[in-house]
Order: sequence, then structure tokens, then C-alpha cells
Amino acid sequence: MTKKITQAALFTGILIVVTATISIPVAGYGFVNLSDTVIFLIASVLPLKYSFLIAGIGCSMADILLGFGQYAIFTFFIKAMEAVIVSQCKVKMPFIKFLFAGLFMMTSYAFVDVILTGEIIAFIPSLLYNGVQAVTSIALSSILVNKFTQYYQKMNH
Repeated sequence: MTKKITQAALFTGILIVVTATISIPVAGYGFVNLSDTVIFLIASVLPLKYSFLIAGIGCSMADILLGFGQYAIFTFFIKAMEAVIVSQCKVKMPFIKFLFAGLFMMTSYAFVDVILTGEIIAFIPSLLYNGVQAVTSIALSSILVNKFTQYYQKMNH
């Protein structure tokens, strides 16, 4: 139990750092980052209760640190649900799990941007830049998942 909590704290810190430091601001809409890559990998190896909290807390904290606090509550639930999708999807191919989670993230943030701006037109640009983030994270995660899983298993034995 102590080992899992320590790992969860470490992964939360890694997620905050990766999200906050590898990010490209998008005028008026937040930022494009690699948070989903980290979430997909973590949710592939950790139990749901940990990956859910790591994803939600880590990304919400990064929103606040980067000055996008208005997104923090939405981010908590969207990123936590990405972890749920990856963790609970029964499909054997990680790429498909990552694709489902990425599509969920894209559409969720598009709706959030409509809510926050009050403009229905915000849906399309949000979908597009979140699509870039999703495609990048799906590709990176698909490449890294086997090595990450092997490393994690070695670390825990």
C-alpha cells in the first residue's frame, strides 16, 4: 500500500511537470501538452483508483500553475475519465484504448470551450487543437507502452 501511494505521488509530480513544462499556449483556449501521453501510460499499469486520481489532480494542478484555473474542475473530470477509459477498456490493443480516451478528451474540451466562451463557434478550433494533442499522445503512448509496462513491472518485483 505504501509503495503504491509513493508511486502515485511520484507519478502525479511527473504529470504536473510534463504538463506544465511541455505546453504550447493556444490563444484564448488553454494549451496543447503531453499530459495524455503520461495518463495513457500510467493508466496502463496502475490500478484505476490511483490512475484516476493522478490524472485528475495532476492535470488540474498544471492548469492552475499555468494560469488556466477556469479549466481546473473540468480538467479533473476529463483527465480522470481518460484514465478510466484506458484502464477499464477490455480491448487488447492499447492503441484502441488510447484512441477512445483521446476522442473523449477532444470532444469534452470542445464542449467546455463552448461553455467557457459562450460561443458555439469555439467548438471547432477546440476540437482541432485538442485533436493535435490527442494524435500526438496516442502515437507516443502506442510507441512507449510496452517498454513502460516492462520497466514498471521490473520496478515492482
